[in-house]
Amino acid sequence: MNKQLQLGLVVEGKTNNSPILRLCGIRAQLGPVKSESPAVAARVSNFLNAGYPVSRFDDLQAARTVLLHVPDASLPRTIEALCAAGIPLDGMSFILCQSWLPSAALDPLARRGASVATIVEAAASRNWFVVEGDSGAARQIRKLVEQGGDARAFELRRGAKPLYFAAELLVDALTMPLFLAAEEALRASGISGKHLHVLLREIAERAFRDLSKGGRGHWGGPLTECSPEIAEEHLAALRQACPALAETVDRQLPWASQQMQKRKPTAAGA
Repeated sequence: MNKQLQLGLVVEGKTNNSPILRLCGIRAQLGPVKSESPAVAARVSNFLNAGYPVSRFDDLQAARTVLLHVPDASLPRTIEALCAAGIPLDGMSFILCQSWLPSAALDPLARRGASVATIVEAAASRNWFVVEGDSGAARQIRKLVEQGGDARAFELRRGAKPLYFAAELLVDALTMPLFLAAEEALRASGISGKHLHVLLREIAERAFRDLSKGGRGHWGGPLTECSPEIAEEHLAALRQACPALAETVDRQLPWASQQMQKRKPTAAGA
């Protein structure tokens, strides 16, 4: 009897830049590859230099774990085809790749006995990924991702993907306008070129170091280094010289101060 292949792939759309499919741990275990046609599956297999093309969904029975690398709009059709293929799903794992959909999107497979999870690339400069779903499927994909030693996967609680989504949103999307405003302020102050971005990075890294060390009580930067009177003088001058920039500060600072007050440890809890 042939040894059961560990990993299958259902693929649709572009895969050239897929951070998951390029991992050596994934490619080393890849077996059946199913796509819109055997020719497309063969092209994907040749590009990855791994796996082999198959023409039917029930050919995926050779795999214990199946990656679903399809666009969100195609997922319901893919799930329907898998359910109609007559594959015994009990004991199989299905992993939805590079999608912000939660693992609940795979519930039709889960109701037939499969273990399901999702995996998405983390917002990091390293090969880091975030996994969410059933513990069995999550454990399997983590093992595959980390097998080659070139990547790492972090497991979320099932259903907690919106919380991770919020974390990336808060750090990335919501802070970007503030960094752009800070860049504008530094440039207007006379700092430019490489020094501008080096200084901006140092300011940001100092804030993160304070956060990492639990120094939230030191929040405020220059506000903690001068008197309220001097701070107000600077803000008043800013309103005169750069009204648009001052408007950003005046709008964001009270909200930020209020949020930090809520998180300030009490004397009893300190």
